[in-house]
Amino acid sequence: MNRASATIIASLKKLQCPSYNSPWLGPFEQLVGAGYALLAAIQHRIYSRNLEQYNLRVQQGIISHIEGFFLGQNVLDPNGFDDWVAGFYFNCGIQRTVWAAERLLLTCAAANCPCGSRKTEAAVAADRPRWPNILKGALQRLDHVQNDDGLKLAHCRTFREQFIIRDDSGKEREYRRNDSLDSSKVLAMLRYDVNNRKHRVYERSVLRDHQSAGKGDGKTWSSSGADLQMNLAIQAFTLVCDAYEELRCWNPGSDAGENA
Repeated sequence: MNRASATIIASLKKLQCPSYNSPWLGPFEQLVGAGYALLAAIQHRIYSRNLEQYNLRVQQGIISHIEGFFLGQNVLDPNGFDDWVAGFYFNCGIQRTVWAAERLLLTCAAANCPCGSRKTEAAVAADRPRWPNILKGALQRLDHVQNDDGLKLAHCRTFREQFIIRDDSGKEREYRRNDSLDSSKVLAMLRYDVNNRKHRVYERSVLRDHQSAGKGDGKTWSSSGADLQMNLAIQAFTLVCDAYEELRCWNPGSDAGENA
């Protein structure tokens, strides 16, 4: 087992499954799926994935490769098929890590506090709160837990810090796509990458690719190579796993069983 796989498995083993009625069950499922997908990407040789002439060599024949694989026939280009499968699993891992992160912060702010004195934060009271309000609501809840209950929730604070920038006076603003990337902001960068691919028209010539993926070396996410991409993805995954387990222990939710 390589080092990357060992790190992913170690993070997965930290996760405890919440009860059936717990608000943490969704993030738990997303994180388990993210870990599985990242491991599968490694198994399908993501580190040696060949992207040369990818459209012509892989994408234009992928349906036939999938058909052959599931019908038990020979795949005409097994290397090309593996190139596609590795990317598929890697992107699944990133997407689920981002979704788990967003839901964790929302649930932190929206769940009733175990102390019994604080319900949903006002910032997230709407049916579909906006992202800046989720960040605000999570901070309000974290401050309450620390100031009133004496519990810092350090992993969750570090996790939330990934998404914001502070100026010299300490004032917060949301991390933006043109901000330089370092490992302390990798989750914010991945969130932008996932949402950009989800919401924008796919035009390769105008895709917004995050600058400084290598922290100031001029690289972009797409040009940074599998080693750096996987390293950043695992950093993000590990951070969200640590925050999940901390939040689950703080506020486990209902103990009612599935058949109660």
